Amino acid sequence: MVGSAFVAKVSEGLYYLGDGLADEIARRVGRPVSITISYEPGITGGGIIVEDTEGRQVWDNRFAKRLERLWRELRQQIAIPGGIRP
Repeated sequence: MVGSAFVAKVSEGLYYLGDGLADEIARRVGRPVSITISYEPGITGGGIIVEDTEGRQVWDNRFAKRLERLWRELRQQIAIPGGIRP
């Protein structure tokens, strides 16, 4: 995502990850970014939602959304004789 300031929305059940979560995410991005963690009661299904602070970009990585994005490709791979190939 383009930008330098983001909000990572995660399930409120992950509060035990503590303050180090934002630092760990920022470290893995590989460039200077500011991350704010927001623990949300409505986040379900495993995963995270990342938004830029202006709300113009949203990346929803919850399981159901990933499946929705990949469903067409998965259907094609399932339809190939012999099943999914590496």
